[in-house]
Amino acid sequence: MSFVSLVFLIFLPLVFICYFLTPQRYRWVLILLVSYLFYAYWGWQYIPLLICSSFVDYFCALKMGREENKSARKPYLWISLTINLGILFCFKYWNFIGSNASLLFSVEFELHDLLLPLGLSFYTLQTLSYIFDVYLGKIKPERHLGLFCLYVSFFPQLVAGPIERSRTLLPQLKSLGLPTLYQFRYGLLLIAWGFFIKLVIADNLSASINSVYFGDEHFSFWVYWVIGGLVTLKIYCDFMAYSEIARGVGMLFGVKLTLNFRRPLFATNLRAFWQRWHISLTRWIGDYIQIPLLRRYPTQPHRSIVTIITLVIIGFWHGASWNFILFGLFHGVVMVLWSLMAKKISIFCGGRVTFSALYGRFF
Repeated sequence: MSFVSLVFLIFLPLVFICYFLTPQRYRWVLILLVSYLFYAYWGWQYIPLLICSSFVDYFCALKMGREENKSARKPYLWISLTINLGILFCFKYWNFIGSNASLLFSVEFELHDLLLPLGLSFYTLQTLSYIFDVYLGKIKPERHLGLFCLYVSFFPQLVAGPIERSRTLLPQLKSLGLPTLYQFRYGLLLIAWGFFIKLVIADNLSASINSVYFGDEHFSFWVYWVIGGLVTLKIYCDFMAYSEIARGVGMLFGVKLTLNFRRPLFATNLRAFWQRWHISLTRWIGDYIQIPLLRRYPTQPHRSIVTIITLVIIGFWHGASWNFILFGLFHGVVMVLWSLMAKKISIFCGGRVTFSALYGRFF
């Protein structure tokens, strides 16, 4: 079910009324059923994948919680990784890997025409963050199966993020209450703001972009450059709109979700951009991939290689195609080069180096 649809505008008030009338101790049951209904509206046949991911990580975490050392927990970690990443690979990456392997090795790999399950990339990372934290001993496993399933499938952020951590979301789901007047007002404001960004800005940008790229008329080169910039703005508005609506819907149920975008297009350098763009994903990749690799390879040139690998992974997560891989590679290389250059010219700029500082110095 899309947030920006008439069905959702009917669905949300009905859910809120039922939530208001339901005793507090049963609200988690209502929201869990609503979350599965919300997901099933898009494709009921993919509900078993969502439940499978929840059950596997619930039981693997319980098993790990009974072990004292990491070596005894590791088999359950590998079970979780194999199943969750296997499902993700099968639906999202198999066709890309298979088609490229066919060209490379001249061997015909069978491809599928399955739709990518909605939100698969998001809830896979969310449930894996829980498994990693239990494995590392940062949190205790959740013993309530229903609440854990709700953590994985909480409908406001199920299909488009933000990717929440169990230590922040689970405590809120355990004590679902009525929103305060401030939360109610702020939630409605976020929802309205998200609708405005999506329907008024992003959709109108799409019309302009399509008329230039897919129309019969030819334009001068600078028009295509401007439209290329508008594509970035359109992607940002689309993604940010859904995240803001998700935060607003969460507020209506007294749940505070992570701020996912913090004016990334106003960042003064590429590193700051990625600290502001899709914040929950960047932090996830940083915490569970980049930082562990940097601890293992703390010196140059390994640190630079880790940075590039991190950005390639972020790009590949966004889509299974070479343009996303090259997008991540480009950002990684630029970030490394900028970091190396910044150390050499920081004295020239009088301290911290940013694009704005350099601009002011030269112009």
